[in-house]
Amino acid sequence: MLFRRRKEGPRPGNTTAVILAGGKSERFGATKGLARLAGDPLVLWAARSASAAASRLIVVLAPDADETPWRDALGALTLIRSGPAKDAVRFIHDDVPHQGPASGVGAVLPHIKDPYVLLLSSDMPLVPPDLLLGLQERLSGHDTVLFHLEGWWQTFPSLWRRDGLEEALEVAQAEAAHSLHALVEAVDARPLGKEYFGLFGDDPTILLSIDTQGDLERAEAWLARRRG
Repeated sequence: MLFRRRKEGPRPGNTTAVILAGGKSERFGATKGLARLAGDPLVLWAARSASAAASRLIVVLAPDADETPWRDALGALTLIRSGPAKDAVRFIHDDVPHQGPASGVGAVLPHIKDPYVLLLSSDMPLVPPDLLLGLQERLSGHDTVLFHLEGWWQTFPSLWRRDGLEEALEVAQAEAAHSLHALVEAVDARPLGKEYFGLFGDDPTILLSIDTQGDLERAEAWLARRRG
């Protein structure tokens, strides 16, 4: 009997996670990704979730950022099949300062060989690992899968075909667009709505972005309630 080989889709072994951490953090008043939530840096929270869905991790920093505190923040991380953090995590500096996340993605894409790319932000610590695995299950034949809430694309977290991401960057660069929304609009995007939150207790707080000290306090309170 002949069996047709099923086309391989996204899985941890063929996915690179990219955490964007090069923003100015003006409203927060300090480097957000290094701020601590329940004792751990925000970037470590994001990286631990990413480790469930990717075997390689790249952190994108501002051009003049010192890598040392970021390496220290991720020192305890282990990624699937990639050993300790010193072997599994790379740091790439965006060439252009503070030109938006699309610029950071453009800086990192040439360093990615995997066919799938998971985009995350260092200031979103509450995204659960199961959600990222769920994105892999729902990409199907689309270029990207991500949340579309209240008429707006929620660009983090999002899962992309690398080829689709490259095509979107070419369109954005031609139009001098610097937002991830421009990338999403340039490709075949699969939207996820509020119903997807039902898998996670119907709580949109899991997509909370830490933009202010008040947001950090909100995340602390949310974790305290979850932990009883």
